[in-house]
Amino acid sequence: MGQWQGLVKSQRSLRGHLAEVSIQFKLGTPRRLGCIATNLAAETRVIPRVHFWGRSAETVSRRPPTLPRAMNNLLLIAGFFLSAVVAVPATGQVRYTVEPVQTNSLIHLRVEMAFSAEANSETRLALPEDRFGVGEMHRWIRNLEAEGGADLTRIEGGRYRVRHRPNNEVRLSYEIAYDPGEAGFLAFGPSVGPDHFHFFGSQWMARLESQQGRREVEVQFRMKDGSGALGSSFGIGPGPHLVRASDYDFDYSVIAGGRYRTAQGRCHGRPVETMIQGDFEIPDSTVFSLVRKIVCGQRELFEDFDRPFFTVFVTERDRLQAGAPVLHGFTAFMDAATDEAELRRLLAHEMIHTWFPRTARLVEPERPDAPETRTRWFHEGFTEYLSRMTLVGQGLETRAWMAERTNEDLERLAYHPHATATLDELEEAVREGRYTNSHHRLHYRRGALLGLCWDQQIRDWSGGKHTLLDPLREVVREARASGGVIGLDRFGQILSQYGVDALGDVRRHLEERVPITVDAEALGADYHLGSRRLPSFEPGFDVAATLWNGAVTGLQENGPAARAGLREGMKIVNLENATPWIGTDIVSPRIGRWDPDEVTVVVVEADGRRHRFAFSARGPVREIPMFRPSSE
Repeated sequence: MGQWQGLVKSQRSLRGHLAEVSIQFKLGTPRRLGCIATNLAAETRVIPRVHFWGRSAETVSRRPPTLPRAMNNLLLIAGFFLSAVVAVPATGQVRYTVEPVQTNSLIHLRVEMAFSAEANSETRLALPEDRFGVGEMHRWIRNLEAEGGADLTRIEGGRYRVRHRPNNEVRLSYEIAYDPGEAGFLAFGPSVGPDHFHFFGSQWMARLESQQGRREVEVQFRMKDGSGALGSSFGIGPGPHLVRASDYDFDYSVIAGGRYRTAQGRCHGRPVETMIQGDFEIPDSTVFSLVRKIVCGQRELFEDFDRPFFTVFVTERDRLQAGAPVLHGFTAFMDAATDEAELRRLLAHEMIHTWFPRTARLVEPERPDAPETRTRWFHEGFTEYLSRMTLVGQGLETRAWMAERTNEDLERLAYHPHATATLDELEEAVREGRYTNSHHRLHYRRGALLGLCWDQQIRDWSGGKHTLLDPLREVVREARASGGVIGLDRFGQILSQYGVDALGDVRRHLEERVPITVDAEALGADYHLGSRRLPSFEPGFDVAATLWNGAVTGLQENGPAARAGLREGMKIVNLENATPWIGTDIVSPRIGRWDPDEVTVVVVEADGRRHRFAFSARGPVREIPMFRPSSE
C-alpha cells in the first residue's frame, strides 16, 4: 500500500474508500471484491459535506488505513493489484499535478492532467475559461502536449478534440505563462510575480466537456525544495487531495504559493491556515490574529464546525480592497497601505460570504433565469450588515463605528442616482448591459439598512432574547438540507416567526419605490435619529449615465455644467469630485467623494485637444437622517 500518503494531518480520512471505488470500476462490476474491499470499507469514515453556493463539496485525504494485524498477509498478496488500480483515475475522475516553474521574471505553472478516456476514442477538452475577468485565458497557455499516442486537434478558441485509444488513460500537460504586466490591471486576475503565484480554479484547470455538474478530481502539487509556501482550496499540504464538487466550486477555488508567509491555528480542532503575500504596512502578526479571531468567531456565531479545514489568502494588489469566497476559505486582495480598520472590515465581510450566499443562496423559484442581482440586496447588503454586527459583537469595533457606517449608508443613499430603482429595473439594466458599479453598490446600502431594521424588529419582538442571527441560522440549516438554496417565500416564512414582515418590506422598498426608513432606536438607547443639513448635488448633467457612456449625457440647459462650457456628447477623459453616492470605502479618495466646498472637475477631449472644466455642483440644503449619540 505504498501509494497511500498522509495529507491533512488533523483530519480523519475516508480510509480505503478510493481503493474500493477504483476496484469496482476497473472490474466493471458494482459488487464488492470479497473480503479485501469489505475490510477496507470497514475502516471508512466519510467526512461531513460542506455546502458552497447551493452545491456540496467533499474533501477526502488519503492516509494509510489502520487494519487489524490479521490482514497484513492478505494485503501483501493484494498489494500489487491494489497499487495498479489506485494509480489510474476512475471514470469521471481527473487527476491534476501542478508544479510551479521559476522563469527569469515570473512563475509559470506546469499542469499535468490524467483521465480515463471515452469509449468512443474521442474526448473534448476545454482549456481554462476564466470567471474573473481574464478574456480568452487560453491565450496564456503554452506547450499543450498529449502523451501515450493521443492526438490533439484544436476546434476553436481553447477547445480541443483529443483522439485516443478507447478506454485508455490519457495524459496531457500544459504550461500557464500569465504575464500581468502584459494583461493589464484586472482586479481578480491571476497574481503572478517572480516569487509568488495566486490562481483561481477557472484560471488554471482544463476541463473535460463531457463532465457537467458534480465531479471528482484529484489535485497534487509538486514543489521543489526552496520553492516557498503552498496553499490551496483542496487540502493542507501538497496532496494528493481528492475532492468531489461542482464546476462552480472548482472555479471558485484557489491555489497559491511561493513567497507567502503562513500561520496555522484551529477552530474546534479543525485547521485554519492564513497565507500572506506582500509588503503591507500592517504587521503579519496583526493579520494572523485578526483572521483567527474573525474566522473562529463567526463560526461560533453560526455554529458551523464541520468544515475539514479553512484557508484564508491575503495577497497584495495595488488600488484594491476586495475579496471572494472560495472552496474551503476565502481570498482577499488589498493595497499595501490598507489600515487595520479596513482589514477588519474586509475580512469580516468575506467571511460572512461563507454562509451567504455560499452555503445559503436566496432564490426566486418562479424566476429560474433571473440574474443574481435580484437577490444581491441580501447576498451583499445583509453580508455587509452582518459583518458590522459581528465585528461589534466580538469587540473588534465599537457601536460608535457602527453608527458611522449606518450614517454613511443613509447619506450615500440620499445622493444615489438609482436610490429607488426597482428589482425589475436593475434586472433590465443587467440584460441590456447597462449595469454599473453604481447599481451594484446600491444593493450594499439598501440591504444593510434592511438588515438593521429587521435586527431591531426582532430584538423588540423578543424582548431582547433574539437577534437577526437566530432566523439566519435556521436559513442556513434549511439551505444545507436542500442543496444550498432557499426560496424567497420560505425565507419570508422563517423571518415572520420572529416578528418580521420580510416579504412585505421587499415588496415595498425594492419593488414599489417606498424609501427605507429606520427606526429612531435602531441602534439602541445610546443613539437617537436626528438629521443633518447637507447641500444637494446638482452638477447639471447625469453623472452616472456619463460615466457609463463615456460622454456627457443629460446636460441641463443653463445648469452649472452647461454654464461652464460643457456640451452634450463631449468625450469624457476624467471626473473629479463628482460621485457623492460612492464613498471613500469603494474607490480612491480623489474620485470616490464629493466635497461641496470644492469644485467638480470634468476633463473632456474635443477637437483633438483636452479641455478642463471646473464648476460648483453645490445645490440647495436638504435634511438627511443621521444617528447621533443620545448625549448630544
